[in-house]
Amino acid sequence: MKRILSIALFLIAASSLAFAQTASKPVNSIAEQEVLKTLDEVLRAMIEHDMAAIDRLYTDHYVFSGNTGGSVSKAQLIEVFKRMKANGASYVSWTPSEMKIALYGDAAVTNNRFEIKTRNSKGEITTLNHRYTCTWVKLKGQWKLAAAQSTEVKPPVQPAQQ
Repeated sequence: MKRILSIALFLIAASSLAFAQTASKPVNSIAEQEVLKTLDEVLRAMIEHDMAAIDRLYTDHYVFSGNTGGSVSKAQLIEVFKRMKANGASYVSWTPSEMKIALYGDAAVTNNRFEIKTRNSKGEITTLNHRYTCTWVKLKGQWKLAAAQSTEVKPPVQPAQQ
């Protein structure tokens, strides 16, 4: 279940970039606006467990790399979301604290940090902090998520008092 939540958390974070963008800098180009609109669509798809939208918003060769070193394909990700829905797992909130976007023609890279709260099937709330790097490509006029990587952000270690 922890792996399911980690994978699903990525989608929340990717979708939440739109909120972080407004906090860090104004959207300067039409392409940035389009990428952020796609992020919003990903968010809605995850909240609504809309597998058709997830299928449409990710490239066929999409790959997610988690902080444990494993990877998940688009088909595996869709199965994870189906299991989450069946198990009653959900998202409570996500709070962006950093966001960067770089455009390269019909490609974009986003990097962001989020505090994410999830609810498991027992109703327990978990708070996670992650940084995500996402690669987006524009195919046939539509921005799609091609790859993503997640890293857990751990709190700084406090020095021992003497």
